[in-house]
Amino acid sequence: MKLAWGVALWCCIACRDTASPPEPGIFSGDFVLGGESDWTGGQACNYVIPADQTVCSWGRLSVSVDTVLQSVFGSDVHQGTATGPLVHRDSVLYAERIGVGNVCTVFIAGNVTKPNGAGVLGDSLRFSGHNLLGDSVRWVYAPVQIQRPRQCG
Repeated sequence: MKLAWGVALWCCIACRDTASPPEPGIFSGDFVLGGESDWTGGQACNYVIPADQTVCSWGRLSVSVDTVLQSVFGSDVHQGTATGPLVHRDSVLYAERIGVGNVCTVFIAGNVTKPNGAGVLGDSLRFSGHNLLGDSVRWVYAPVQIQRPRQCG
């Protein structure tokens, strides 16, 4: 009997010492680029008079719990107004590992991936970063579907 208790106690101590602490939860979800972002120049669509076309810029972002970010930046070209027939669609996809500052803040390094810099989650996801020329820019994403810890509001 003493041997069984000794083995059980040893197993509990061994398991406690080798078990890794739980990872802190971060937010995850899907977002769309907001019109107030510097990236879109404050406008979602621009009409090109000589071509009678409307160019609409857009962006989507996905943050997963395994600290991976995927962002897509693109533009659609419509004949006439933004509701006209689609003439051309173009997009660029970025996938990047992110660093976690706290459960409500993530970091993306580099000027190539957009967005970059620090991203802070509140009522929206806001990034402050730099473009290829080193100018300060910001990206504001509205949540579409999100899972967030209580600390993020």
